[in-house]
Amino acid sequence: MYVNENELTEDQRLMRDAARAFVKDYLKPYIQSNWQREWAMEPEKRITRDLLEAADRIGLRTLAVPEEFGGTPLDPETEIRTFSVIAEE
Repeated sequence: MYVNENELTEDQRLMRDAARAFVKDYLKPYIQSNWQREWAMEPEKRITRDLLEAADRIGLRTLAVPEEFGGTPLDPETEIRTFSVIAEE
């Protein structure tokens, strides 16, 4: 789903930028240095706690969780677009 920059809300831009920075600063370096871990069968050997905690700090792991259960608050009117923008990053 291509979304025009002008169609994004300020919250969506902030979330997109946070996801982009997470990928650049955490995910890409991790994958580049640990690509062989993908073959590990134990989940705890695939992704480090530091990486998961970094994703938690910006709300990436709780996007689809309702806010009353600790999820990231999203506007119901634009949440699908927000998911799309973040997934694109």
